[in-house]
Amino acid sequence: MSIKHVLFAFFVCLIWGVNFAVMKIGLEQLDPFIFGLVRFSIVLLLLLPWLKIIPGAMLKLFILGNLIGGFQFALVFLGMDMTDHVSAMSVVVQMNIPITLILAHFFLSERMSYWRTGGVIVSFVGGADHHPRAKNTGRGRRCSHYITGYTTLFFRGHNDA
Repeated sequence: MSIKHVLFAFFVCLIWGVNFAVMKIGLEQLDPFIFGLVRFSIVLLLLLPWLKIIPGAMLKLFILGNLIGGFQFALVFLGMDMTDHVSAMSVVVQMNIPITLILAHFFLSERMSYWRTGGVIVSFVGGADHHPRAKNTGRGRRCSHYITGYTTLFFRGHNDA
């Protein structure tokens, strides 16, 4: 890869890496649902020039987009607002990748290599190992992990199955 592409890949990883920290800072200022509305409104305004209007399908796309993206992020923001342990939350949310691989294996008959299967196992072991280290500050933290985890599992299943 050229140095330009490497720098761009680094920039994308940097943006993804600070996502949860910025999300937590934003949730300290705004209600979770208002935060989601503001975030998605900014994205809509930035991407509006590239929006392709498909006659007769826009209402369906709008409803599906809000159910798949908006509803999922609303619950993720609610879970983030209920906890102060951002790293544990980011681990739970990122479990959608191995969950997607498992669902693709069973529902789409995808074959996973030994390396990929090993990666899925390692990711679950790492996720399970990370959670107990968090100090339990009560029902709110535990509830926020469950909200985010189940939401991720539910929506990954519906997106990929």
